[in-house]
Amino acid sequence: GLLAAAAIPVAAAGYLGFALAGAGLAASFPLALSLAGDAGRRGDGTGGEREIGFVTAIAYTGFLGGPPIVGGIAQVAGYDVAFGFAAFVAALILPAAVAARRSRRREEADAMIGR
Repeated sequence: GLLAAAAIPVAAAGYLGFALAGAGLAASFPLALSLAGDAGRRGDGTGGEREIGFVTAIAYTGFLGGPPIVGGIAQVAGYDVAFGFAAFVAALILPAAVAARRSRRREEADAMIGR
């Protein structure tokens, strides 16, 4: 959606692109919090607070720093490059989540084996 908004110079494509991006990214923060809580959960069901705090801190950093960065890029290189950068950063969410999930599964398997 963000790439469509950046690449197609038509207002309707921009609206549709941002709507698609919003719909696609809406679940990413609750999902990240859920995964963080699961990653820190201990055997007795407690824990995960530190991991949730870490994810929240990263999210707020992006919330506060993202608009000035995108605005600065737009000032220097134009809106298409700025939104292309935002699309690139958003595209990193899926590989990062997959890598975190694989790492967690490896840790769980190692714990079961007793390494």
